[in-house]
Amino acid sequence: MKVYWKVISDIIIYLGVTAFTFLLVFDKISMIRPYERGFYCDDQSLMYPIVEESIDDGTIIAMSLLIFPAAVIVVELFYACYNGSCSDISGTLWVYVKNLYRTVGSYLFGGTATILVVETLKLFFGRLRPNFFAMCQPNFTAIDCTQGFIRDFHCNETDEEVIADLRKSFPSGHSAAAAYGMLFLVVYLQFRLLLKWVRLLRPFLQTLVIILGVFICASRLQDYRHHPGDVIGGAIVGSLGCLLTVIFLADKMNYMNRAYLRKMEERNEKRMEMGKYIGTDNLAFRDSVLSINMSQLSVENGPNPHTGAARP
Repeated sequence: MKVYWKVISDIIIYLGVTAFTFLLVFDKISMIRPYERGFYCDDQSLMYPIVEESIDDGTIIAMSLLIFPAAVIVVELFYACYNGSCSDISGTLWVYVKNLYRTVGSYLFGGTATILVVETLKLFFGRLRPNFFAMCQPNFTAIDCTQGFIRDFHCNETDEEVIADLRKSFPSGHSAAAAYGMLFLVVYLQFRLLLKWVRLLRPFLQTLVIILGVFICASRLQDYRHHPGDVIGGAIVGSLGCLLTVIFLADKMNYMNRAYLRKMEERNEKRMEMGKYIGTDNLAFRDSVLSINMSQLSVENGPNPHTGAARP
């Protein structure tokens, strides 16, 4: 029963953090607005035109929510069938569910926390986007540009959410999400995709993932939505978020680490020989994660030399 309450509490916390983060991303909290930074009238870095986004907010959110979980489900199901567990999935189903919960749950919460950090930095810095002049359309006839740095100005654009978004250039949220998601997927494939008969498949898939992440980051420059420093800063924040999530929240993915799992196997084999094996958690997990046939790890039929009894 404690496990269910733990899962429920995790889901409630995640949904709460996610809801608050989405409100910040889409500027739905009127009392929270970014720092109002001024500008120089001749600042050419703010004079870029309005270009339709290659990857809008909805697309990056969908990619973040679908690509990694889909990859995990496909890889885990592949290992289940490759190991011959498809015909008897009831015995190992809970292992896959637990595995998916650990990995996808850690990924989703870590990604949400990373975007929350990004949004906090955006509010603090208030850096203007490259297309600020084209979007804001400040009334330069009422501005004395000889004063140098202009703080007091008004935009002809009246939508408060649009104005707030124009002040949220640093760091890039798209770059942070891309760096976090793609790096997390690369790490997952490194730990989990263990195919000795196709040695180059894993690095090939990892290369494709990295290319996708780089394309997303580069598109923010191409669409004049961010300055180069914004993209670099977002990528750094996303990478750090992924690193911290893997280390602390996902426990370095030890539950998928080959060395760790083989150590668990050796410990269980010793317990079996001593008649002290308790439970089948590690056996089922070993069967599903390492893709090793259980029969290869069991002892041939016959009496146990230590106890004289038939072996399990």
